[in-house]
Amino acid sequence: MSDGVDVTAEDAIQVAQRALAKVGEQETRIDELEADLDDAVEDLTALKLRVSEEDADREYDSLTLDEKIGRVREHGFERASDGHGRTRLTYDDIMWEVFDGEPGANHCYKLMRRAAGETEAEQEDMEDGTPGFAVRDPDGSTRHLAVNADRAKRGAAFFPRNKTTSGEGRSG
Repeated sequence: MSDGVDVTAEDAIQVAQRALAKVGEQETRIDELEADLDDAVEDLTALKLRVSEEDADREYDSLTLDEKIGRVREHGFERASDGHGRTRLTYDDIMWEVFDGEPGANHCYKLMRRAAGETEAEQEDMEDGTPGFAVRDPDGSTRHLAVNADRAKRGAAFFPRNKTTSGEGRSG
């Protein structure tokens, strides 16, 4: 029955405690690696956004609709990342913070809808738009672009080159 090895209860407890300590160390290491990965994904997303608008100093009138949408998304993502992970952009934020007063209110609303992945024919309360971006109007008077940085950085359609519509030209 026994092959000559006598294991006392104390020995078994010590072995189990050492194993639990190693598991605890590994769990801590996994948590650290997951935090590092999250930071790297956030940095990568910001870099991809920066590359998507290679010439940030271009005049507003020379930007295509897709480039304007990219700038709105980038601004929203950065503002959400710098805060608590979520933010909202009103047409006024888009007009002044992103474009220094260039577009009118109607064009800001159009950029807001497109940044959320909506086309002209889609509803504003859609769920399948650009991950992390949604147009909301909770009380009927404060329409805004809601940005969730965590969802946005994992979304494949985050960049203006991966838009849902085809061939947008320059637009005012």
